[in-house]
Amino acid sequence: MGNAISTCNVGYFYHSGIGVKKDEHKALIYYQKAAEMGDFAETDNAAGIISVGHCYQHGIGVEKDDHMAFISYRRSVEMGNAVAICFVGYCYQHGVEVEKDEHKAFIYYQNVAEIGNGEGILKVAEGYRSGIGITRDLNKAKYWYQRDIKMFGKGGFATVYHARWNHKREYVYRSVTLKLLNKSNNYHEEFIRELKAYCDIGLNDPTFLKCFGISKDNVSKDYILVMEYAHYGNLRQNLHTIAQLDWKDKLNLLQCIASDLLIIHSHDLIHRDLHSGNILQDNLKSAYIADLGFSIAALKSKSNGIYGILRYIAPEVLKKTNIY
Repeated sequence: MGNAISTCNVGYFYHSGIGVKKDEHKALIYYQKAAEMGDFAETDNAAGIISVGHCYQHGIGVEKDDHMAFISYRRSVEMGNAVAICFVGYCYQHGVEVEKDEHKAFIYYQNVAEIGNGEGILKVAEGYRSGIGITRDLNKAKYWYQRDIKMFGKGGFATVYHARWNHKREYVYRSVTLKLLNKSNNYHEEFIRELKAYCDIGLNDPTFLKCFGISKDNVSKDYILVMEYAHYGNLRQNLHTIAQLDWKDKLNLLQCIASDLLIIHSHDLIHRDLHSGNILQDNLKSAYIADLGFSIAALKSKSNGIYGILRYIAPEVLKKTNIY
C-alpha cells in the first residue's frame, strides 16, 4: 500500500542524497507515486504533486518541461499550496503554457500575499508600483512593501529587520538583513566606519559576511546597511543545540570563527565587540562574525575608552590594569 507522505519523503532522500546515493530520476519516480496516491485525505499527496511540478520546472531528474510543471502546480493550487499558486501566477503573467493575463496573475499573487507569503507580497507590491495587472497605486505599493519587512532585533545602537530583496539582475528573491543604525543621521561616524570595514574586507575576502549596499529610512533619515541574512540567528541563540553536535562539527564551527577573526586582523582592524550575539549562523555548522560598528584600525587603538557588552568585557579592562 504505502503512504503518500512517507513515499514523498523517500523521494526527498534520493533528491538530496540523505542516507542514500543521490539519484534525481529515482526521486522523481517516488514523487510521482506520492502524487498519484489519492485514497487518503486530499492534502496527503500535495507534497508529491508540488515536488513533481518542481522537478519539471527546474529539470530535476527529467527534461525541463513548463507544460508538465504547470499541470502539477495547477493541481496543487486547489489544495492551497503557496508555491504552486505563485508559479501559476507567473505563468499567467508571462504567458507560459496559458494565454497571458496579467490581472489574473495579480489575483493569484494577491491570494497568497494575504496569507503572508513573501513572494506573493512582493509581486503584489510590484504590481501596484508598476501598474502590472492592477491600477497603479503607490500608497498600496508602499503598504505591501512594508508588510514584507519584519523586525527581529533591537538594541541601543541599531534595530534589525528581515526583508526580501528582489534582485532583478539575477531574477531571484533574496532574504536580507536591514540594519538601521540609530541616530546615524546626526552621528554617522559609526555607520561610515562599519560600511568601510565591510567594503574593504568584501573586496578581498568573499567568504566574509556580505554587505550588499546601503539605504536610508524615510522618517528618521537614519542610515541602513543591507546585509546577508543569517537564517539560524546567532551563536548565543543556538548554544544548547550546538552543544549536542559531534566534536568535529564544533571544531569546524570554531575554525569558521577563527578564520573570520583572522580576516578582520589581516585588514589591520580590531573588532572590539566580539561575543556570541555577534557571531551569526546560516546553518548550525558554519558561522560569520558580524557587527563591525566598533571596529577600529589597529594603529588608532590607543583610545582609553571601554567598548562592548559589559558581561563580555575582561575584568582587567574595567579595572584599567595590566594584571590578568
